[in-house]
Amino acid sequence: MSVVFLSESNFSNEVERSELPVLVDLYADWCAPCKAMEPVLEAVEREFTGRLKVCRADVAQAPRLATRFKIFSIPTLLLFNEGAVMDKLVGNVSKERLIDRINNILLKKEAK
Repeated sequence: MSVVFLSESNFSNEVERSELPVLVDLYADWCAPCKAMEPVLEAVEREFTGRLKVCRADVAQAPRLATRFKIFSIPTLLLFNEGAVMDKLVGNVSKERLIDRINNILLKKEAK
């Protein structure tokens, strides 16, 4: 999976200033449900190549991001567009549900 790994120092450039919508996976290495989401994220990344950036942030390595976005449970997926959070999904999410939510964001972006 060729995702961008986020830190507190590169978050602004990679997410808030991105020209593409961004899916951010907030996870932890020790989290079994987070590991179960990896194949879903890989599939989404392949399906939306060139239309969506996929990033991951380890909450243990970037605790300020977890605090800033009020992450109380992992995995949490945040969908950003033009630097703003447009959607939030908590827990394991099916590929179909995630694709549906991403398509909603892309349709709004394309309608502008």
